[in-house]
Amino acid sequence: MIGGIVSEVLRRLNPTLETRRRLYALSRNRCAFPKCPQCVIDLEGRHIANICHIEGAKVGSERFNPAQTNESRRAFENLILLCPTHHSVTNDVDRYTVTALQDMKANHERLAYESPSLWNEEIRFLDRSLDAEWQQPENLGQLDLSYCEEPFFTHAHCLIERIAQLPQLTRSLYAHALIHAIAGDLYLCVGLLELEQRLGQPYSVMEGHFGILEKANLVTAWEAWEEDRHGLHVLGRRYCLRGLDREDCGIYFLYLVHKRFSANPSVLIDLIENLNFTLLDL
Repeated sequence: MIGGIVSEVLRRLNPTLETRRRLYALSRNRCAFPKCPQCVIDLEGRHIANICHIEGAKVGSERFNPAQTNESRRAFENLILLCPTHHSVTNDVDRYTVTALQDMKANHERLAYESPSLWNEEIRFLDRSLDAEWQQPENLGQLDLSYCEEPFFTHAHCLIERIAQLPQLTRSLYAHALIHAIAGDLYLCVGLLELEQRLGQPYSVMEGHFGILEKANLVTAWEAWEEDRHGLHVLGRRYCLRGLDREDCGIYFLYLVHKRFSANPSVLIDLIENLNFTLLDL
């Protein structure tokens, strides 16, 4: 508690997809350091730049500001795209102050409005190249672990890794499916009719993503005529979320995540869409 105000737990949060899109769109595919010719994405779609914090993301990092919130640290205004060389160069906090980096960012991004670039030709690489930074949770302390033994944690981490490998838009659909799933006895099912209405998207738009989820063994499709052995009362075609193991540890992990965050969907979406799995920790 600081000055009578309860302070939030310091967490390093990954930037949202919208923030990353904006950073890359205004970069003109160049490092923001003055006169640096280095691309941030090469012709093969490889992400070769760093999303850097102007005011540091954690205690002890360059230009860390304890007065910032977790959200302001990952905000667009606090991030700058730099090649690895200039990421290291700007660690000199005496020369590269907060104001100096803010000016560098502003001057670089202003050019995107003054001169058209070929960036639109490369924007198709965004979803495949920006999701590499993530880390496993350390303790899963946000979940009720009363009945969990060691295999649970092993399978939970395997499931998290599989989710992290999904394309971002597929993860987004997966997050919404988890939010709106009906929970049974170690089963989580979502009806397509309800999902179409809630998301405002027809199945034809979602079909490819569900195909990716099925290939990843993260969902199983059930037809309406199949016997509903679990009493979930989901109308029409539905998908059941599943774990990767035969002991049901993975599905129990999803059940606990659903139980903890379904009433706070924005956190669950941040967790899965932006790979902020540390939100599961205390």
